[in-house]
Amino acid sequence: MREAIGNTFVFNIIVTFVIIFIIIFAGSSSYSKAAKVKNTILDILVQNSDTMKGTDDRLPASVVNKIDGELKAIGYRVNPERKQNCKRPTEDRNAKLMNPTSNYHYCVWRIPAERGYYYHVTAYLYFEFPIVSVIEYPITGESRVIYGEVEYKY
Repeated sequence: MREAIGNTFVFNIIVTFVIIFIIIFAGSSSYSKAAKVKNTILDILVQNSDTMKGTDDRLPASVVNKIDGELKAIGYRVNPERKQNCKRPTEDRNAKLMNPTSNYHYCVWRIPAERGYYYHVTAYLYFEFPIVSVIEYPITGESRVIYGEVEYKY
């Protein structure tokens, strides 16, 4: 009788470790996809910074199309409601949300710096469960300072 209880206990430990391993693997693959999305968006913004003016309130259509094409190729989750629900990344009230609506759920903020501006990008890591809806976790990053039009205020 002792061996039967011992075998059941060992089997439960093995099942527990397998479940933990699956959760870690799913989390790391989702995190790598979200980090790739964030880095892709930042790369596109920096590469096209010369076409965007520091006074624009929205991303140009050409940049949005490039971002959408890359996110489609990566397989990022589509945002059917087109609402962003972006939270302001800093206390700076001069930060502007550059994409109030989008086919994908990501946030791009343009934040003025001392001699230019930089972009703050938030992509989301998704966990979908059948009973509990979707859990999303933000992954953020910033571009380098883009030196462009300097506004002097006296």
